[in-house]
Amino acid sequence: MVRERSCLDLGAQRSAQHDGSSSEFRFQAVDLVPESLRPDGGTPNHIQKERPVYTILLTKRQQSCILTPTFLAVMVEARPKPLNVVCFATFFKGGDFMRECYERGCRVVLITKEKMLEEDWPRDVLDDLFAVPNDAPVELFLDLVSHIASHAKPDRIIALEEFDVVMAALAREHLCVAGMGSVTAKTFRDKLSMSVKARAAGIKVPEFVPGRR
Repeated sequence: MVRERSCLDLGAQRSAQHDGSSSEFRFQAVDLVPESLRPDGGTPNHIQKERPVYTILLTKRQQSCILTPTFLAVMVEARPKPLNVVCFATFFKGGDFMRECYERGCRVVLITKEKMLEEDWPRDVLDDLFAVPNDAPVELFLDLVSHIASHAKPDRIIALEEFDVVMAALAREHLCVAGMGSVTAKTFRDKLSMSVKARAAGIKVPEFVPGRR
């Protein structure tokens, strides 16, 4: 079971003491329980389970430093946001990975090919699923990720299959998303590049001989 805990409830309250010298700053911890644990089988991704309220007494000087709208706004902004994860899988792979991403609070989008559309993908954890033509060129993939980014820019672009490694790298470069670029990615798909990199790293490899046709 994956849980997240909030350190600051958005409804944090102050209540003045009788002598007016201090205030209470109340924190409420919240458990985010995965939908699979909901007894009623509702549709939201998570539900909030209330925890005990913890009270901290603050002096007026502490209040002036801490209990300000700016402080609360910064705290809210600092709370972890769900990652937008785009997955490439032109073969039927990666179901467990996508489920794990979902359980950790990510929004998952899958890009596959039309021939794989009817496979048993974990549709219950996907925010969206796109299928491109089986002979789709690189440009179509890049147009598609641009369309996805226009609604929510990806934080991660993941290749779930070996043949998608370079395509995912090109998509990262296209959207300026962190991760392996296409030059490095091609090393994992080209045997000559692999041997050159290995030799440069001090690993003994046999001489590369082009195969006959």
